[in-house]
Amino acid sequence: MAQLLGFTNIDDKGIEGLELAYQDWLLGLSGKRRVLKDRMGRVIDDLGIIQESRPGKDLVLSIDRRIQFIAYSELLNTLAKHKAKSGSVVVLDTEHNEVLAMANAPSFNPNARAGYASERYRNKAAIDTFEPGSVIKPFSIASGLLSGLYKPDSIIDTNPSWMVVHGRTIRDIHNYGVLNVSGVLEHSSNVGVSKMVLSSPPEQFINLLKRCGVGVKTDSGYPGESEGFIVKVADANPFVLATLSFGYGLSVTTLQLARMYSIFANNGYLLPIQLTHYERDTPGELALDPAITQDVLTMLEQVVKHGTGESAAVSGYRVAGKTGTARIAGKKGYEERRYIASFVGIAPVSKPRLVVAVVIKEPSLSSYYANQVAGPLFSKIMG
Repeated sequence: MAQLLGFTNIDDKGIEGLELAYQDWLLGLSGKRRVLKDRMGRVIDDLGIIQESRPGKDLVLSIDRRIQFIAYSELLNTLAKHKAKSGSVVVLDTEHNEVLAMANAPSFNPNARAGYASERYRNKAAIDTFEPGSVIKPFSIASGLLSGLYKPDSIIDTNPSWMVVHGRTIRDIHNYGVLNVSGVLEHSSNVGVSKMVLSSPPEQFINLLKRCGVGVKTDSGYPGESEGFIVKVADANPFVLATLSFGYGLSVTTLQLARMYSIFANNGYLLPIQLTHYERDTPGELALDPAITQDVLTMLEQVVKHGTGESAAVSGYRVAGKTGTARIAGKKGYEERRYIASFVGIAPVSKPRLVVAVVIKEPSLSSYYANQVAGPLFSKIMG
């Protein structure tokens, strides 16, 4: 958790992470007195205190040491196994959206920083943004349900596994044929979610994503936290809107992604992220209709039971979640050999309490799909 805590400079002043965010809280305040001195510098009269000293205060983090250790250890194992460039894990207690773990790898030793690349100091979970891919699809489904045009058992024809939108082609990796809405999510059909989102005006889906936390900071107070990006309604032609439905054309952080999924655990409410145990009065805001979040949560459980998220199953627990495998954009467009694998899960479904988001950047091409990389990592952390 070195990136989360940050570090101080030689003057003991916080310059990164929580050391920077809570500099005044931790350091306290030096006292000052007014005195008279003679020409030799000796005090000859004490004129009294002009500023009382204030000791530094303890900072009680929300981090659970055991969960943090497990998350970091399993993340390291996953990076080594799949020869991945980097990765992040965020674990939330959804009751107050407290962060129980925030792990990044590779990491560094804050007491011996010489020799480490500066990018290792960065808290990637809160700062680095990426296009999330299919983990956005639950929100596409929610938008379709919100429109009133679809119900969980509504039928969508994804034949013949592709569709032309605004002169460009949207594809599925297989021909899933005729599916209901739940099946669209279970099989992660790009064609299915595109049809759902395109059936409503673009502002409906884009505004829904904004309400759910895309393009806004998590209110954690972490210094340098990114707000991400989402396309403007005016720029959302049909092809842009279609690709948005399966996670391209927007960017999020791992922390934002975990917070977004907490909506399904909190009956539609979006709560601020908390890194400390000091409760704030900021209330949550209703982002989605509670009935819709329950429908989507039920579908997400089927994803883990029978769909692309089977590798994330945890023995003895009912788990809901979604995988995402997204291509990384380079200078000349999306690259064929660079991917981000992610999974966001909720447990237990019967009474949701935990959200875990895992993101692995550039795993080996021999096994880069999220169900091969991110799903098993989630299962090991939860197990």
